[in-house]
Order: sequence, then C-alpha cells, then structure tokens
Amino acid sequence: MNKNSLSFTIGCLILLALIFKFMSWPGAAIVLTFSLAVLAVLLIAKSINLFKTQDSLKFLPLLLALLAISFLFKIMHWPAANILIITSMGGLFVEFIRVSINSRK
Repeated sequence: MNKNSLSFTIGCLILLALIFKFMSWPGAAIVLTFSLAVLAVLLIAKSINLFKTQDSLKFLPLLLALLAISFLFKIMHWPAANILIITSMGGLFVEFIRVSINSRK
C-alpha cells in the first residue's frame, strides 16, 4: 500500500468515525481512537525521518500529531483537551512564523 492510498484510507476512517460520533452510533469511539492514533503514529514516524535530515520543517509533523491527539481528546471529552489544543496551536503558530521569517531571508 503506497502513501497516498494509506493517507486516503486514514482520512476516510476519520471522516466515517466523526459521522458515527456525531450521530451517536455504536463503534464511533473505537474507530475514531484507532484512526487518529494511527495518524499520530505516522506523523511521529515522519517527524523522526525529518530529524535525520536537515529539513527546516522538523517539528511540523510532531505538532500535527499533537494536534490530532488533542482533537481526539476534545471529541471524546477526555481531560486536558484544552491544554493540548492550546499547546499544539501555539507550537504551530510559532513554527509557521519561524518558517515565514526564514523564507524571507
């Protein structure tokens, strides 16, 4: 399975799980937790690969993984969801500012 089909499959699973969750159908929590956890693991693996190179976007996949986990916490009403969202959004903001400043130079 190549990367595009894997990304498409995970995206479809997340959308399906969100539909199940918003409609309060059974099995939504399991599918949502599984799909967002797999997305976070893949993003962390991408971040590890980027740390081996000299790419300027080293922290972006790691922050996106934190954002995916924070969305999972928020949708499932688990504690510390707001802290995770604020941390990941703040980190993404700082990362985008850093990249935009570096691209101007």
